[in-house]
Amino acid sequence: MMKKLLLVMLDMITVLMLVAGCSSGPKKMVIGPDDNFAPMGFRNDKNEIVGYDIDLAKEACKRTKL
Repeated sequence: MMKKLLLVMLDMITVLMLVAGCSSGPKKMVIGPDDNFAPMGFRNDKNEIVGYDIDLAKEACKRTKL
């Protein structure tokens, strides 16, 4: 009986943790590119970070509608 109660309590805690992670607040994606490894990421003439990582991040944001 005690094992069943413990199992039910652990299940409830797990469900609550999963639900707590689902917020309806503002959504954003945090990206930390490295600009020292061309062509993955580097700075152009305008000092903007460009490269494959940036293109991939932009596409991921577009597909997730962020």
